[in-house]
Parts: sequence; structure tokens; C-alpha cells
Amino acid sequence: MSDLVDVSWRRRSGCFSSRSGWSRWDLLVVLVVLGIGLLLLFPYLFGSRLQARRQFCEYRQMSLGRALLRYESQNGEFPAYRDFLNPLQEDSASIGWTYAILPYVGVSYDANNPAYGPKEDPRRGPWEKIQQEYGPSADPEKQRQITTIYIPELVCPDDLPPQVDKGKKTIAWSSYVVNGGLPDAQRSDGKDQFPVDWPANGMFLDGLSRSQETIERVTVESIQQADGTANTLMLSENLDSGLWTDDQESQLTFLWVANTGKGKLNQRTQLLRLNQRAGEGQRRGKLLFARPSSRHRGGVNVVYADGHTEFLSDQIDYVVYVYKMTADSRNLRHPGTDQPIGPPYQHPDVNREEAMETDSAVDRQQ
Repeated sequence: MSDLVDVSWRRRSGCFSSRSGWSRWDLLVVLVVLGIGLLLLFPYLFGSRLQARRQFCEYRQMSLGRALLRYESQNGEFPAYRDFLNPLQEDSASIGWTYAILPYVGVSYDANNPAYGPKEDPRRGPWEKIQQEYGPSADPEKQRQITTIYIPELVCPDDLPPQVDKGKKTIAWSSYVVNGGLPDAQRSDGKDQFPVDWPANGMFLDGLSRSQETIERVTVESIQQADGTANTLMLSENLDSGLWTDDQESQLTFLWVANTGKGKLNQRTQLLRLNQRAGEGQRRGKLLFARPSSRHRGGVNVVYADGHTEFLSDQIDYVVYVYKMTADSRNLRHPGTDQPIGPPYQHPDVNREEAMETDSAVDRQQ
């Protein structure tokens, strides 16, 4: 009897206990372990999120590339980077290259289908109606409203316009630009003996200034017979582009410049390197920002003239970048003249060191 009383007293007094539960020390250990685990997983989770956004951006850009190829296959040439909204109207408004391919934008594609053929694709996308509602037959007031048409397929998820995040009225934002070659020559004397830029220098020409009598059309065939569609850049990203309804070369295209020394841009070129000062010149229309840029780490998404995509490093040698820009590197000429550009850009097979030395000498003479 005394033994039972003793056991009962010990239980009540806490001398020993059979209760279950976690002590504060146990909880602290668990929290520390969970914290360390989250710290280890965070870079992976964050990196996976960035990778997913970049891939989604790449898919949208690839779809635009295929839309451009469909336009070329059905019209016999690539569109101009800007053109008249109504070529038959004397005082017609101008519009960017995207307007021309609207019927093909938004059509879903199988990214893993290498046998895709744009000529055999009869489909139309959901944005074809914009050409009907805001096109040449619409009144001027209606045409001006096109700057408010937001098309998700034209926007990289890492380059959303401020209006979308803040719930404000949307605008015709675009993250993507086309290969415009060299900066167009500025007409000051009214002469148009030579084009403001040559098709050999890039892919997309100025539809407002070209002469219909002397026009040189850029096609898949013309590129394939020269530098090759798999070697020629067609599309890129640019955080500083603007609206798809804009009509300035600096907002619709990405460019290259011919006067560099040892792969480094000369200050006189007024064009930044890839990803430099990204996001500082949005909608300013300055030529300085007409280069590929993105918020993806280390580079930008690009599409080549054959439709394949690549993540282009922003550390690429500038001469190599130029080789990828030119459509016919053996016939490069300075815009507005018939003067050849010369090495290192004119001769793709030239020795790299020799090309850099020649390029530097050219810069010293300028």
C-alpha cells in the first residue's frame, strides 16, 4: 500500500512523467533544420522560376519567328520594319512590322516539331481582326486607338509594361525587335540614289523610304544563298523598344555598327553593347538603345531566320555578333552609299587577330 502511495506522489510531484510532447529545445532544433533546408532550396527554386520565365519568353519569340516565316512564304518577302498603314493614301500613318504579321500571331505551335512548314499552314490567329478594325478602311480616330491594343504574345513575362502591374489602361507594348542591320542613313539632301540601308547588312528594311522601282526584297531564299538562314539573326528582345505601333528604327529593330576597335564599341557609334544599361531608355527612341537586352541572366533570347532559337550570351565577341546580324556578309555596304564596309565584317573567314588589327586601323583613320 505504501508503495502505491509513493508512486502516486511521484507522478503528481513530477519526479517522473510519461507525458508526450515536444520541448522548446525540440522545436528550436526543428526550426533550425527547416531554415537551413529552405536556404539550400531557395537558389534552386528561384533559379527554376527564372528559367521557366525565360523559356516562356523564348516560346513567344519562337512563335513570332514562325509568324514572320509564314508572312514571307505567303507574300514573297519579309515585311519592312515599318511601312505605311495604307500605301495608297498620300498622308497615311506609319506602322511597325508587327502589324503585317498579326493574322499569324497567337497560333499555337509544336515546339518539338522540326517538320513544321509555314507554307502549308493555313491557320489564322486571334489578332487578325485588328487589321480589319484599325486598318486602312478605319477612320483616323479609330486608327489612333490602335496604340492601346495590348497583345500578350508580344510581351516577355520579364518585361511587362508598368500599366499591367498597376492595373492601369494597357498600351501596345512589345518586348521584341527585328534585325534592322546598320542604322539608316539620314536623308538631308533629298537624294535617294542609294537606299538608307542595304539588305545585305541585316534583314528588315525601311518601307517608308525605299523606292518601289529599285527595291531589293529580303527573302528566305536570298538569305539562304548568302550567309544562310541558320546563321542570320531575325528576332531579339529589347527592354528599351517601346510599342509595336511605333515607327522609329530604334524602337522596332536591333542594330550593329561598323566602326569598332578590337571588338569594343567606339563612343562615336552611339550604340550600346548587349544588355548594357538595360531598361534605362524605354520608349525614348534613342539609337543608343537599339541593341538586344533582357532581364534574363547572362544574355537574351534570339530567333534565327530559319526559325530556331538560341540564348545568346551578352559576352559574345562583337565581331561574331555582327557575323550573326548580316544576311550577306560578302556584299556589305555603308547605308546611303555604295561604299563597301570591308574587313573584318566583309570577310567572315578572315583570321580573327588580323581582323581586329585591321578594324583598329580603320578606327584610327576616322
